[in-house]
Amino acid sequence: MNKNELKKLLALGETETLEFKQSPNESFYDTTSAFSNARGGTVLLGVDKKGNITGVNSSSEFLANLTNRIVNKISIYPQIETMDIDQKRVLAVRCHSSFR
Repeated sequence: MNKNELKKLLALGETETLEFKQSPNESFYDTTSAFSNARGGTVLLGVDKKGNITGVNSSSEFLANLTNRIVNKISIYPQIETMDIDQKRVLAVRCHSSFR
């Protein structure tokens, strides 16, 4: 995903298959699990509810810990893409439907 694609998603706002989360809190894991158990979807981590980029920790340790927590907590293997926009990192966590 490039900067223009991200801006288009932010302009659309949240939908049935797109959610914004500022941090990997309990709501993030609930949404990730729900997307996996439905049609799939994308969580943009580091974005507030209004679509403003707040950013997340940019370390590789943060990304590794997040991936491990998703796998251990909800037993799914999402695709995670990192994007640096205006010196802030956004993660696109894409969950595929488990009902293929």
